Amino acid sequence: IRAKSTDDIVRRIDYGHKLMGLYPQTKDEATLLAMNDYLLAYVSMMVHIPNHNCALLADMCYYMLRTEHQAFMTHSSGFGSMQAMRLQVTFYMLCSMSDYALEEQKNKKQDGNDDHIMQQLQSAIAMMKGLGLSDVLVVQGYSLAYHAMAYTYEQHGDLHSMMFYNKRHEFATYEAYRLNADNMEAARRYAGAVDETGRLFYMVMHNRRQAEPCFKKAYAMFERLYKANPTGTIVNDLLLSTYNQTLMLSEDHRHEDVCNLAARTLQTVAERHTNSDTDRGLLACLQEIYGKSLAQLGHYDVAERHLREAKQTYSAALDAAPDNEKCMRDMALICNAIANFLLSKGSDRQSVMAEIDEGERLLLRALEIQPDSVKAVGNFIGLLSTKVKALILLRDAAAIAESLQLFDALTTQRTLRLRDTTLVPVAMGVYRDLTALARNTGWDDMADHLQQIHDTTIDILVKNRLIKRQ
Repeated sequence: IRAKSTDDIVRRIDYGHKLMGLYPQTKDEATLLAMNDYLLAYVSMMVHIPNHNCALLADMCYYMLRTEHQAFMTHSSGFGSMQAMRLQVTFYMLCSMSDYALEEQKNKKQDGNDDHIMQQLQSAIAMMKGLGLSDVLVVQGYSLAYHAMAYTYEQHGDLHSMMFYNKRHEFATYEAYRLNADNMEAARRYAGAVDETGRLFYMVMHNRRQAEPCFKKAYAMFERLYKANPTGTIVNDLLLSTYNQTLMLSEDHRHEDVCNLAARTLQTVAERHTNSDTDRGLLACLQEIYGKSLAQLGHYDVAERHLREAKQTYSAALDAAPDNEKCMRDMALICNAIANFLLSKGSDRQSVMAEIDEGERLLLRALEIQPDSVKAVGNFIGLLSTKVKALILLRDAAAIAESLQLFDALTTQRTLRLRDTTLVPVAMGVYRDLTALARNTGWDDMADHLQQIHDTTIDILVKNRLIKRQ
């Protein structure tokens, strides 16, 4: 925070590392507490610097917590409120840095350090529980710790532990909210915890009956908080809560409920659509699912308007970050959605192919940036599926052959090269759908050709021991 230059930051970082090295040798309590003052400021500064090492910061916080805990216990007969506050702040910082560290490792696909961080969190929680402190800061620390642990268990596929710690996370945020009910941040965190419980029930446990009341409760809280104070990023909480709920409703074919909820939220946040705090990706996702549900209900003109609005929102995000691979994929996905809509509407070939070509250019660029991105390849498979559907309806055999060649490169050839079968079921499903479409339109020669490609692909993958023949 006080650094005047990059070199100054580096010097401060080096000094922080040297202090860390002194911890095992230093025994004097006053010296250790003085070090803690420096390190707490150091951690607070480092968290604002891009590409910081959150696992290292979490280690620092753990060292500090042990020192503060020892000081607290040494003076327990006559300790002041200042020492108790130092302990609580250090605990909160440890939980916060650990949360960041576990997410950082997941994003970078790093394994191996999860156990170390989880053990530190468990030890820290045991320390604090043993003291019986129950102030809001401590409870918020518990909530962060439990959230990090639930998230880690989700990544490891341990669903029982995931739900156990997630419910503890939800209870901790409720306790913090109960202790400080007038605080907007405490209420926002509790609503977020309830929404996260709904997400886990729906997306991980596939339990819609349990998920829906969680989504409704979280939405009601976020809506009330937004109306009370619409500034800041509370708008994104409301958008995400709405999107989670509409996604579930859409999969259940409850399209009228989707439209009612989406329209309500979009109207509520109308004045914030172009605000810098608003997550345009979330806004566009909601506009897109609203447009798709309107199309399902036969309201084609209104549906197209909302799909076009979603595309404009995605386009603005891409203009702001022209080299962002995710923005490219988001834009390509809405191009594919509009192309599918135009196909179902019976629009002219030029309109359909314009959307597909735009999406194809974006995904080719995304694959230049991330050549082995499973998400980009998966998006491309979906786009090519739409493209070949359109070409089957147009009976354009030459263009179909060209598209299938690219499809094979993205699916079969990629699977052979990387020995990654993630997208094989998707590719086989596309071949089956295209074969059925060609058959239904009376183009039997093309249907037979597509079936042959499907069967040959299966033979190749079986021969290379990538899948087993069903």
